[in-house]
Amino acid sequence: MIIKKILVLLITILILGGCDKPSVSEGELSSAEAYINHRADDYQRGQYDEAILDLNKAIEINSRYAEAYFNRGVVYGKGKQRYNQAISDFTKAIVINPAYAEAYTNRRNAYASKNQYDKAILDYKKAIEINPKLAETYNNLGITLGKKRASMSRLSYISARP
Repeated sequence: MIIKKILVLLITILILGGCDKPSVSEGELSSAEAYINHRADDYQRGQYDEAILDLNKAIEINSRYAEAYFNRGVVYGKGKQRYNQAISDFTKAIVINPAYAEAYTNRRNAYASKNQYDKAILDYKKAIEINPKLAETYNNLGITLGKKRASMSRLSYISARP
């Protein structure tokens, strides 16, 4: 039980810690953040549709809140495997905050899940450019490059067969 609580705390810190706060009134920010915090609880319970509803409300309150789009992208990608919607939300977070390295990293995950390795590699490189201290990103870039090579090798083998 303690491990689960620690995991929830770490995920919440990871999700909420990577982005500058938007310029809105304290009342709007508090309310939008409340929906995001509630989303973490829904996500941990596997209640992805409820999490998306909470994040939709946060976006209604502040359509320039990059973290809301980022979090909704996480739910769509990791929770529901709806990668096109995840990519769209991560892209919106990046448009709002171009220095949001974690949004690039997570958009890469969605691209890689769709075997779009070239786009995934570009996002990893951008995330590293923004924040060279993201050690896991270097590892995942290597994994993605390996998957791309393996995919190309399979295609070469298939096209070379008589």
